[in-house]
Amino acid sequence: MSTLLRLILAFMLVVFFCPASSNAETDEVTMMEQAKHHLSAGKLYFATSWLEKILKYHPKSLKREEVLLLLAKTYAASERYDRAATTLRTLLKEYPKAAASLDSKLLKLAESHPQPEPASNIMAIPSAQAKPAERKSLSSPAAEPVKIPSTATTTLKNIPKSVVAPLIQSKPTVIKPAAALLPTTAESTAKMITIPQAAVPAPPNVENALSVGKPNKTTEIVTYTLDIGAYADKSGMIDTMSKINKAGLSTFLEQGLKKDQPIIRLYIGEFSDQESARKEQEKLRTTNVESYILMNGSNKLQVFVGAYLDQNLASKEQHRLSNLGINLSLKKVVVSVPTFLLSAGTFKTRETALEMAVELEKQGVKSSVVIQRPPSL
Repeated sequence: MSTLLRLILAFMLVVFFCPASSNAETDEVTMMEQAKHHLSAGKLYFATSWLEKILKYHPKSLKREEVLLLLAKTYAASERYDRAATTLRTLLKEYPKAAASLDSKLLKLAESHPQPEPASNIMAIPSAQAKPAERKSLSSPAAEPVKIPSTATTTLKNIPKSVVAPLIQSKPTVIKPAAALLPTTAESTAKMITIPQAAVPAPPNVENALSVGKPNKTTEIVTYTLDIGAYADKSGMIDTMSKINKAGLSTFLEQGLKKDQPIIRLYIGEFSDQESARKEQEKLRTTNVESYILMNGSNKLQVFVGAYLDQNLASKEQHRLSNLGINLSLKKVVVSVPTFLLSAGTFKTRETALEMAVELEKQGVKSSVVIQRPPSL
């Protein structure tokens, strides 16, 4: 009886959960949300993966222009200029008015970057204006022999009878084989004059062309992860990682985009020449205080003894150094700093990920559940 109950429960799980996974993979709104989420987090390769899927599954989408524009900008931001140029040319061909919304850099990229040669490893963007008849001929199996150029295999079915008849009747001019081995039927003659299939190279991009407008039937395993956020402050990130590890989850770090970050520098003074700045450094070193020199816009040398993201930490250090007889001031500046994208855990279902997100929030760590997928590039 227990075995029967297990079978019934397994069947119910398949019925209720499998359709949800399939819809999440092909739903245009969901895919667009995932793409924009990854863009906002600086995960460019993840974003392009979702945008490419929108073009593949929804080639006639009402948001096709927006998707092409986002995809081109994301390609350019991740320095994949060949793909950016190809996408921009597709955008301008299908939506000429879109040129008004492009900045000069993207327009120059579309005009000046060389057109890449077709290759099987370059994504073919499905056209929204493909004719139904063409798409049918590509997707349906051929009922008749396809007419191929002279470099392809030739059989008697392709040759007019007026040409085949002399070939069957005439004797070869080479050394004659034994009478028993001579061809006596049209089929055997066709085998003699058939060009080996292996000698004919496959046309480029045939596989990509056949898949235009057809959903990928391969079932992909969807997993989920917790997106913690982007960090510029390593100390804060390490503290968060410690809490996540205590909860029994593994953490993943990814390089994010640089962002403008206000910081507080501990400023000693300004000097007109390098010798004076070096003397000040030597003076600071006698009190076991390390320093560094930066040049400002007026070509003056400035000496600093540290930089902090937190105002309280900067003030504490200023107070400590003043007790050592070092007078300094706090100077706020904005600099471009690298960011790190932090995520945690791998989960087979969204429900399991949500349960762990609740547990992490109890520890003071906020997160959001996102689909975990490696870049398809």
